[in-house]
Amino acid sequence: NPSIDATFTDAVTGTKQIQMMGLSGKYVQMLSGNIPVIRGLSTLYGLKQIPGAFIHQIAVSKGAGSVLNGYESMVGQINMNLKQPENAEKFHFNYYLNQGGRSEYNAFFSKEIGKRWATTFLAHFEDQTRENDRNNDGFLDNPLLNDYIVFNQWNYRSKFIHMELGGNAVLSTMKSGKLYTFSQPEYPVNIETGQANAFAKIGYLFPEDDFKSLALQLSTTYNQQTTIIGETTYNGSQVSGYANLIYQQEIGKHQEENYF
Repeated sequence: NPSIDATFTDAVTGTKQIQMMGLSGKYVQMLSGNIPVIRGLSTLYGLKQIPGAFIHQIAVSKGAGSVLNGYESMVGQINMNLKQPENAEKFHFNYYLNQGGRSEYNAFFSKEIGKRWATTFLAHFEDQTRENDRNNDGFLDNPLLNDYIVFNQWNYRSKFIHMELGGNAVLSTMKSGKLYTFSQPEYPVNIETGQANAFAKIGYLFPEDDFKSLALQLSTTYNQQTTIIGETTYNGSQVSGYANLIYQQEIGKHQEENYF
């Protein structure tokens, strides 16, 4: 999409952000299953905590969007639908390795339990322990990484109730900067991130009216981040909650009459 760019926030950590219509990522609302996921402390590194292998579909809306799911969509919305029990592989595993020493593992598992329950488990591990400094300037060409990300979701389907329950956990460490000068550390950049999230989406359907529904969205997130840049240490922790009650009903009816 020509109006969406993935730009680097800085060259030392290699962190990327989504830029839409010329504005930085904090003005773009990032959703997962129509629930805001990248807020506060996770604004800078939250995009990296959603592996591409987990994503089933992406929907992009440009311009100021509806406040139905939050207030952040000043320049647009990006909604990422993760793999669900209905579309995820029953079992899938892949492995990636490149010449720079980066390895990545992805594993998916889904199963139906009874007639109404189904679950999906997604796991991701990324490792970059090989130090690369091809221009010999003392700075690492790419950060050293260790990422552990797991996601689990349970879906319930009946005639009147549709329900999605789940959670995810992230543990990430990153080291970059100028690590060694005469066997002494100099200007290191160390970032440790931990995140835990739980969510619930409960919808009640009205079989006699296709345009009428009632839904409740709940989400809570804990973020903790420790950052060392040179001789400066930044520590941050955040607990956030999200609740959204949505009622939908068609108002009025339009009938067309044909005269011959």
